[in-house]
Amino acid sequence: MSGGNVMTGLRAQKKRRTKQDLATAAVDLLLSEGRDGATVASIAARAGVSTRTFHNYFAAREDAFLHFVEEIVAEWIREVESAPADETPFETLHRTIRDLCNRPGGDSTAVANLMTITEHALAGMGMEGRARVVGMFAGVVDIIVARSDGELSRFRAATLVHVALTLAGHVLDVAAQPGLAEGRDVNSLLDDAFDYVGKGLA
Repeated sequence: MSGGNVMTGLRAQKKRRTKQDLATAAVDLLLSEGRDGATVASIAARAGVSTRTFHNYFAAREDAFLHFVEEIVAEWIREVESAPADETPFETLHRTIRDLCNRPGGDSTAVANLMTITEHALAGMGMEGRARVVGMFAGVVDIIVARSDGELSRFRAATLVHVALTLAGHVLDVAAQPGLAEGRDVNSLLDDAFDYVGKGLA
């Protein structure tokens, strides 16, 4: 590799790192200080850059919020793609979502936090944000269709993803309600929910 190519590669890496640092700073402030505390100025300060640099990467803070979620979904796609061959798509979604649910509450990538981040991003981005959310999950759908060797249509694969995400949201809501959770933890509730739906709500 020539010296010029090395420098170009290093610059690209630095840009990716700066963009991710800004997105991480944005969600850290959102989760710790709330929406009012996650200003562009405070995000830039936490990442150690100027507000001008922030705007070189993101149009607004909501854009940074959503970029953070996109990176986690990309990680999820890689996990689904590398799932064991004998695992059904529904089992893969169950296992990978269970892993996200098991991340501690202080982890920005935990499911509950990702839902909060996405809600705040969509609140400020409207239809553009919704289109990006649909687009990011399209990758999960594509992998599920490919792994099914044509047995699943895109509609059915998209339905599986939607059901899995809905179950995760429902379980997190129930876990916060002692009367419904009946003393069970998130893992137990999630396993029960996926088992119930997987058996056709029998």
